Amino acid sequence: MLSDLGPLREMAGADGVRARLFEPGNAIGLADVLEDLLSDPQQRVELGRRARLWTIDERDWKRIGATAKDAAEKGKTNLYSQESSGSKSVRLSEVRVGIIADPFTTAGLEPEVDLVILRPETWKNQLEETPVDVLFVESAWEGNEGSWRGKVGYYDDESFGNLRSLLEHCRRNHVPTIFWNKEDPVHFNRFRTTAAHFDHVFTSDDGSISAYLSHAGDHLKSVASLPFYAQPKIHNPLSGKRDYSHTVAYAGSYYGDRYKKRSKQLQQLLSAAIPYGLSIYDRQHLNPESPYKFPAELSPYVRGGLTYAETVDAYKSHPVHINVNSVEDSGTMFSRRLFEIAACGGAVVSGPAFGIRKMFGGIIPTAEDKGTASILIQYWMENERARNADAWLAMRSIFRSHTAGHRLAYALRTAGLRVLAPQLEAYAVATKRMTAETLHQLENQSVRPALVLVAEPWEGQLETSLNIRVSDDHEGAVRESNLSLVGVLPASDLDRTFFEDLLTSRKYCEWQNVRYAPYDDVDTIASLTEIDEINLKCVGGGMYALNQESGKPSLQLIRALTSKQRDDRPVTVGTTTSGRAVKKNVLVAGHDLKFAQGIITELESQGHTVLIDRWQGHSEHDEEVSRRLLAESDIIFCEWTLGNAVWYSRNKLPNQRLVTRLHLQEINTKYLTQIAKSAVDRFIFVGQHIADIAFRDFGLPVSKSAVVPNYVPVDRLRRDKTDDARFNIGIVGTVPQRKRLDVALDVLEMLRKQDGRYKLFVKGKNATDYPWMKDRPEEMAFYEEQDRRISADPLLNDAVFFDGHGEDMDKWYEKIGTVLSVSDFESFHLTIADGAASGAVPATLAWDGADQIYPSGWIHASVPEMVEAIISRTLTDELWRQAGAAASRQAETSFDQRHVLPELVSQILGTKTNQE
Repeated sequence: MLSDLGPLREMAGADGVRARLFEPGNAIGLADVLEDLLSDPQQRVELGRRARLWTIDERDWKRIGATAKDAAEKGKTNLYSQESSGSKSVRLSEVRVGIIADPFTTAGLEPEVDLVILRPETWKNQLEETPVDVLFVESAWEGNEGSWRGKVGYYDDESFGNLRSLLEHCRRNHVPTIFWNKEDPVHFNRFRTTAAHFDHVFTSDDGSISAYLSHAGDHLKSVASLPFYAQPKIHNPLSGKRDYSHTVAYAGSYYGDRYKKRSKQLQQLLSAAIPYGLSIYDRQHLNPESPYKFPAELSPYVRGGLTYAETVDAYKSHPVHINVNSVEDSGTMFSRRLFEIAACGGAVVSGPAFGIRKMFGGIIPTAEDKGTASILIQYWMENERARNADAWLAMRSIFRSHTAGHRLAYALRTAGLRVLAPQLEAYAVATKRMTAETLHQLENQSVRPALVLVAEPWEGQLETSLNIRVSDDHEGAVRESNLSLVGVLPASDLDRTFFEDLLTSRKYCEWQNVRYAPYDDVDTIASLTEIDEINLKCVGGGMYALNQESGKPSLQLIRALTSKQRDDRPVTVGTTTSGRAVKKNVLVAGHDLKFAQGIITELESQGHTVLIDRWQGHSEHDEEVSRRLLAESDIIFCEWTLGNAVWYSRNKLPNQRLVTRLHLQEINTKYLTQIAKSAVDRFIFVGQHIADIAFRDFGLPVSKSAVVPNYVPVDRLRRDKTDDARFNIGIVGTVPQRKRLDVALDVLEMLRKQDGRYKLFVKGKNATDYPWMKDRPEEMAFYEEQDRRISADPLLNDAVFFDGHGEDMDKWYEKIGTVLSVSDFESFHLTIADGAASGAVPATLAWDGADQIYPSGWIHASVPEMVEAIISRTLTDELWRQAGAAASRQAETSFDQRHVLPELVSQILGTKTNQE
């Protein structure tokens, strides 16, 4: 149920075929839709099916990714086209910015762009000698060493005259002007008149945007939020000049009654830190005339005051820091120090702020009371490894999205300048051989390598989007690719940000080489530290720079990494990583082995000995025979996970491998609750939806599970169709009732209203052929009703044929032009795969899980849509044969026994890992 708005209307589809729409804000309209849906279960089912099928076709990640990639390629093409005509994007360092700002902002922006520090008396001469690309003015109180004191905020026309003249000059010379009020919302009124004279206004508080729009000047083009940031050249985890102190730090002011709520929060957070050691650096300490002093109970912990440079060093020399915010309800405005501390590798306990939760989620925690703060402080002060890991999360978030470069690129682009956003350098990875595990881990890197160089060639063709080349001259190949950074793999696993974190360190240290230090072998005080010398090739895994100037430092990062040793066996496409398996005695156990015959044949063709333990029912067997066969077996394969799997899980020896396969009926029995899960080495499912139910309802371990479809003998089934097959509809199996013979009759009836040549052929046993059906009188009544319907309906009585059970399926499919699945629920429904392989057109209703097995083009949300599809695909002989041939090719790709059976056997033998 969706409110009738543009984006939601697209999801609902024309005439609400995928969702019901109601007028936005109309509770009565919503109630009417609810009432209608609650009284019409079939409508609910069909809406849900259509919605899922549409989502699979239009909103799955592959399609969204392809759409995004296409948009990026078009954007790149447009960019290159514009650049070739002279409008080229430039690096931030090539942009010249005229600036009026206070020291913190100037220091933060100076490493990124070419700044011209404008003075009130000389700005005109400065701009004539050094023209700028843009003017950037912040809500400065002092402004460029005090020269703009009282001249940026609006006090009167006279004091504002210099800035007004500067803005008029920029406008005449087509220089865009930017104003950033970093003091919003508290000092909005002081600077709103100033902002009205600028082209582009940025505010630290997203809640002030509407206020700026309502006070817009004649030249205003945009208003947007612009939060604080960190400058990596200043704010980074390299060791500072101060000695390490294992205490909690706070660097800031205590404003007492001026900000009562903030002061109360600060007292609570600082009090929570006292038992673990507290160091307060009072920002007002160097100003003897300041009225703001810490209360008596906190004054013993005041360590004096610090300059800004000393404050940054303090961020690096304490493990945990306290932060409070004067503004709590803004989505973008909170303390600048939070960005700076996180970038320096410090862990932050912050007072509450909506913006922190919105921008960082739970990466930087907030505490509203002393108890919560105490828990966080104790956790980090007494658990350095955990503190280090959490600090890395926050630091990584800052360097990804919240640096001065990111803020400048955003502001300058808004002002119309074509600038490149900050990005990490491209890199290559060099390795001796490619393994399946290494390939998987490289593909999952948060920043993927631009080039992967492998010394030893691999067999077959790798399915990967990575650029992989064979070369024994790694450095030569890297230079040819215009790259300069080479990543070296460690002996242990690559975690997801292994290379991203190495590359990020280039933002603050132009190293010659970098590596991760063994976590337990270094001082855990800081996250990063410069060292004198590291092996140039980073033997333990890391990265080094080619053509680097001499004298550049080496660097080591201190971060806990995964320690599992990688499987270094070479990948061989189309085979298992273990090579040829040793011949085994494989015991196949179950009550119904019709779906296991191909597996048995495949095992024997590979030279394994197959023993059969044929059970008499779900839990009935000859235990003496089972024990004798068990004693002779290396591997047990249970076809169906019923009593057989329970018994073998409780009786197998520790050195024996147990594999069991689940179809459908198992999830409706007691056996999955009785099986000894720890004794099972692999659970094989025929469909993902059955696996998901087993994971959810029975706690079967995902790590021990694999989904392998049923197999189809495509070559045997692919035979010429009879001349009248085009209008013959086939269905295999109509028992039990969930197979829905009644729906198949509905399909036939609707088809014959359009064309009397359609017929329905039913293959399989009748309900009366199953002894257990006599115990289901309601179901028997259902089948009797279908018999009466066929006899009484003139559209059906000479068009339904029951062909009975038989092993002649390949022959039977010769006369079938369309194959049906209309069940309420299935695990796989082999009929669809078999029929498609034979060249029949597949048509299935969208029972749960169908779309995880079959192409969406075979699946339909309702009987009328299925009928419409069948008619359209059998309209002419040519169309029908084309559709059947396409279905057969798809069945060969997805279900052919030539590749499914080896996959099943490799899972049974244990020669294929779950990751593969």
